[in-house]
Amino acid sequence: MISVVVLAPITASGLSIDFEATPTVGPAPLAVLFTLEDPEGDAEEYLIDFENDGVFDVEEESPIITPIDHIYADVGTYTAVGRVIGADGPYLDAMIEIEVLGSQPIPDPSMVFLLGSACLVGFAGARKKFKM
Repeated sequence: MISVVVLAPITASGLSIDFEATPTVGPAPLAVLFTLEDPEGDAEEYLIDFENDGVFDVEEESPIITPIDHIYADVGTYTAVGRVIGADGPYLDAMIEIEVLGSQPIPDPSMVFLLGSACLVGFAGARKKFKM
């Protein structure tokens, strides 16, 4: 979910923000690609704070080169903040929630599940169905 929060007055400069992340949910370690743009083209600075800790991890002048990647190593929910700053100081912030899950378990190849008259045999990353 993307929410845009205006934290300073915006002048008639036409400042706007487009902040995206892919993926936003996945197992740790989660590699996320961020894009940050001002579709109107009036931004002079672009900043990204990956953990919403008040410290901008990326600070670039226009034009910014995107996508920018970041790896979330620890399980948890993070809020990434993208900011575009205009010529006279107004800025726009957009926030994206990133959810890092525990690692995915690898099925034990010896596991066999019986469901009705079908037998499912699990292998790492695969599933075969056999009729009985």
